[in-house]
Amino acid sequence: MDMRRATVGRVLILLACLALVWGLPACGGGGDEQGGEGTAAAGPVEITYWHTELASNLDTLQTLVRRYDDSQSEVKVKLAFQGS
Repeated sequence: MDMRRATVGRVLILLACLALVWGLPACGGGGDEQGGEGTAAAGPVEITYWHTELASNLDTLQTLVRRYDDSQSEVKVKLAFQGS
């Protein structure tokens, strides 16, 4: 029984290593892509922030987003309700 457990453990380790070997190339960046780092946006970037806040919490969230938007001009936050 111990030999079977050791074999199963080795197979699981081998499968985990193979998953890493096959998955790591997907994380690498290709060198022939257009744009990339250093490319400035033409205008402010808009970020959509999904939330589920209601009533007083929503008022607080809207105030924080408004203050953030007013504090800089590079990023604008758009709130989107994602309730059930």
